[in-house]
Amino acid sequence: MPFAQVNGKSIFYSWKPATRAGLTLYFIHGLGGSHSFWEPCIPGLVEAGFSCLAIDIPGFGQSPYNNGLEGIANTVDIPTLAIGSKATKIAQTFVRSLIQSSNLEAYMSLAQAIADAPVPAYHEIKVPLLCVAGQEDQVAHLEDLALIGDRHVLSP
Repeated sequence: MPFAQVNGKSIFYSWKPATRAGLTLYFIHGLGGSHSFWEPCIPGLVEAGFSCLAIDIPGFGQSPYNNGLEGIANTVDIPTLAIGSKATKIAQTFVRSLIQSSNLEAYMSLAQAIADAPVPAYHEIKVPLLCVAGQEDQVAHLEDLALIGDRHVLSP
């Protein structure tokens, strides 16, 4: 399994190069998730010409916990993001592996950081941003995502 050292942190990643030249999409899972959430979406995007990089943030999936949120914040350095939450049918497929592979301290650290975070300056984002929400998602509602990204997708 591939790991990258990013600012001294070990980060698990899944890299799928495009079949032709195109943009690179960077996938970040939601709280309690893993890179696995995005696996069903990636083959079609690769076929459409996008390279896809999905990571497990520290303490989730296969990335070890790295003592706080600094490791998570420092991993994000690619301009095109796909962000998500945990309540989709795709996600339900991975619940068992997530429970077994998530670190409780990492979960609590990330939850606290979200609670304490200032409102992001979404208007300052200068690159196209695709927001994906699950139809049954109780965290990332489509109405809220409409205020953030350029394109919005509701997944059944």
